[in-house]
Amino acid sequence: MKAHSVSRLLDFALSQKIGSGMAASFGKIDEIRQGESANEFYKGTHSHQLNARLVSPHSYFDLASLTKVLATTLLAMIKVERGVLGLDHSLSQWLPDYSA
Repeated sequence: MKAHSVSRLLDFALSQKIGSGMAASFGKIDEIRQGESANEFYKGTHSHQLNARLVSPHSYFDLASLTKVLATTLLAMIKVERGVLGLDHSLSQWLPDYSA
């Protein structure tokens, strides 16, 4: 992916209010390990408040919501691989009180 494409994507996400601030970094793994040629982008602020700090290389992001999705997907795919869960099963098969 080209650097200007990533920058435009982050700008678009901010314009759509997907978040108040974002960061992205990419490059060839060997160059990143050596601290060279990483493409880094820091856009927006830490919150939507007017006096919020700008996102920087020193910003921290909460990944709790992302962790939930990744862990659940991984566990579900293991169950699919073992034949315990089918992707075409209805949710009510596992949660009888649920109705669509």
